[in-house]
Amino acid sequence: MRFSVSTHGTPQSYGLLFPESGIPLVQAASDPAHFRQRLQSLRQEERQAIQWAMVRHPVHEGILAETDLYSTLNSRLADGVRLDPDEWTKVRDLSSALGRLPPVPGEYLRVDEYPDLAAIPWGTTIQVGDLVTNHPCFMNTAPDDSYAKWVVGGYTRSAQPYALAFCRIGSATSGVPLWSNVDARPGDPFVVLFPRDACFQVKGIARAQAAGQVFPAMRIGVVLEQVVGGQPLRNLHSGEPVRVRAPW
Repeated sequence: MRFSVSTHGTPQSYGLLFPESGIPLVQAASDPAHFRQRLQSLRQEERQAIQWAMVRHPVHEGILAETDLYSTLNSRLADGVRLDPDEWTKVRDLSSALGRLPPVPGEYLRVDEYPDLAAIPWGTTIQVGDLVTNHPCFMNTAPDDSYAKWVVGGYTRSAQPYALAFCRIGSATSGVPLWSNVDARPGDPFVVLFPRDACFQVKGIARAQAAGQVFPAMRIGVVLEQVVGGQPLRNLHSGEPVRVRAPW
């Protein structure tokens, strides 16, 4: 398997191109018991919002799927679909809850998919040094590389010219861990959810174009560092300009 590779910024981006070789991530310790205690201190509406955002069932060992409600609402936010008052209430309650639950500082991994190679913003509309955000969506990330390894294995058996982007988020300060149930114990799999207004600076971009009939046809490694905020901002999936406004 051969690739034509280009890197910009920190060379650490190169190490994200091939998760088969492992992507080490380090976080502070997470405590499900502390999470449950803080969860009980929320308003009822906030607790309900967290419960519908919590992942429910495993896709494979260590990987959890999003709930239908959370996935649908996040997709509507991404597509710019007008939300009804009840949906906006859920968005506000989830945003409020994430602000009151304990984050776990550290490093996390985001895997993004691009069915259309022409739509990839990394290295084109998004460059090293730019500020990006997941706004207007909430954003799931993983505390390890198990999903990245799994999805690469799936795509190598496909026949689609997809691209996969592996984004490592460093210095993360606002990611909140969510388990599949409130009875989780230390060591149980979880995802980390970032609020809609999280901002990151691009530290490095690597692009690997496959030679021949190899899938995914392109891999992108991106090193991000969470920052307080700033302007101008671009959406980290599309590269489109974004302005974060409150209330969210």
